[in-house]
Amino acid sequence: MKGIIGVEAGRPTDLVLSFTSSKDIVERNQVVVTSGSQSKVDRLPSPYPPGIPIGRVTRVDDPGSDSQQVHVAPFADLRRLDLVEVLTKPDATSP
Repeated sequence: MKGIIGVEAGRPTDLVLSFTSSKDIVERNQVVVTSGSQSKVDRLPSPYPPGIPIGRVTRVDDPGSDSQQVHVAPFADLRRLDLVEVLTKPDATSP
Protein backbone atom coordinates (compact mmCIF):
# COMPACT_ATOMS: atom_id res chain seq x y z
CA MET A 1 0.00 0.00 0.00
CA LYS A 2 1.23 3.49 -0.84
CA GLY A 3 -0.24 6.87 -0.09
CA ILE A 4 0.47 10.26 1.41
CA ILE A 5 0.34 10.72 5.16
CA GLY A 6 -0.30 13.97 6.97
CA VAL A 7 -1.50 15.41 10.23
CA GLU A 8 -4.89 17.04 10.64
CA ALA A 9 -4.83 20.51 12.23
CA GLY A 10 -5.45 20.23 15.95
CA ARG A 11 -5.14 16.43 16.00
CA PRO A 12 -1.44 15.58 16.34
CA THR A 13 -2.18 12.07 17.58
CA ASP A 14 -4.17 11.14 14.45
CA LEU A 15 -2.28 10.98 11.16
CA VAL A 16 -4.32 10.36 8.01
CA LEU A 17 -3.03 8.28 5.10
CA SER A 18 -4.79 9.29 1.88
CA PHE A 19 -4.56 8.39 -1.82
CA THR A 20 -4.51 4.65 -1.26
CA SER A 21 -6.15 2.28 -3.75
CA SER A 22 -9.36 0.32 -3.28
CA LYS A 23 -7.18 -2.75 -3.85
CA ASP A 24 -5.21 -1.97 -0.69
CA ILE A 25 -6.42 -4.10 2.20
CA VAL A 26 -5.78 -2.18 5.39
CA GLU A 27 -6.38 -3.64 8.83
CA ARG A 28 -6.32 -2.22 12.31
CA ASN A 29 -2.93 -2.51 14.07
CA GLN A 30 -0.93 -2.69 10.82
CA VAL A 31 2.37 -0.82 11.06
CA VAL A 32 2.88 1.98 8.52
CA VAL A 33 6.45 2.62 7.31
CA THR A 34 8.11 5.04 4.89
CA SER A 35 8.40 3.81 1.33
CA GLY A 36 11.27 5.94 0.03
CA SER A 37 11.31 6.74 -3.68
CA GLN A 38 13.58 7.20 -6.65
CA SER A 39 13.72 10.03 -9.16
CA LYS A 40 12.51 8.84 -12.58
CA VAL A 41 14.69 11.40 -14.35
CA ASP A 42 18.01 11.30 -12.51
CA ARG A 43 17.74 7.93 -10.74
CA LEU A 44 18.69 9.63 -7.49
CA PRO A 45 17.99 7.85 -4.23
CA SER A 46 15.26 9.24 -2.03
CA PRO A 47 16.28 11.60 0.76
CA TYR A 48 13.60 9.73 2.72
CA PRO A 49 14.80 6.16 3.36
CA PRO A 50 12.36 3.23 3.14
CA GLY A 51 11.28 1.12 6.09
CA ILE A 52 11.19 3.71 8.88
CA PRO A 53 8.18 2.98 11.15
CA ILE A 54 5.70 5.88 11.33
CA GLY A 55 2.81 4.48 13.36
CA ARG A 56 0.02 1.94 13.70
CA VAL A 57 -3.38 1.87 11.94
CA THR A 58 -6.25 2.70 14.32
CA ARG A 59 -9.18 2.73 11.88
CA VAL A 60 -10.14 3.04 8.20
CA ASP A 61 -12.87 5.34 6.87
CA ASP A 62 -14.65 4.04 3.72
CA PRO A 63 -12.63 0.78 3.59
CA GLY A 64 -12.26 -0.84 0.18
CA SER A 65 -12.97 2.38 -1.73
CA ASP A 66 -10.64 4.67 -3.66
CA SER A 67 -11.48 7.38 -1.13
CA GLN A 68 -10.58 5.33 1.95
CA GLN A 69 -8.69 7.22 4.61
CA VAL A 70 -6.43 5.33 6.97
CA HIS A 71 -6.03 6.76 10.47
CA VAL A 72 -2.62 6.14 12.03
CA ALA A 73 -1.44 6.68 15.62
CA PRO A 74 2.13 7.98 15.29
CA PHE A 75 4.94 6.31 17.21
CA ALA A 76 6.49 9.75 17.92
CA ASP A 77 4.80 12.43 20.01
CA LEU A 78 4.38 15.06 17.28
CA ARG A 79 3.53 17.75 19.82
CA ARG A 80 7.06 17.50 21.23
CA LEU A 81 8.93 17.23 17.93
CA ASP A 82 10.81 20.30 16.69
CA LEU A 83 13.34 18.84 14.28
CA VAL A 84 13.99 15.42 12.78
CA GLU A 85 17.15 14.37 10.98
CA VAL A 86 17.72 11.00 9.35
CA LEU A 87 21.29 9.80 8.86
CA THR A 88 21.53 7.04 6.30
CA LYS A 89 25.28 6.52 5.85
CA PRO A 90 28.58 8.10 6.90
CA ASP A 91 30.00 10.92 4.81
CA ALA A 92 32.73 9.58 2.51
CA THR A 93 34.95 12.57 3.28
CA SER A 94 34.93 12.15 7.07
CA PRO A 95 38.01 10.61 8.73
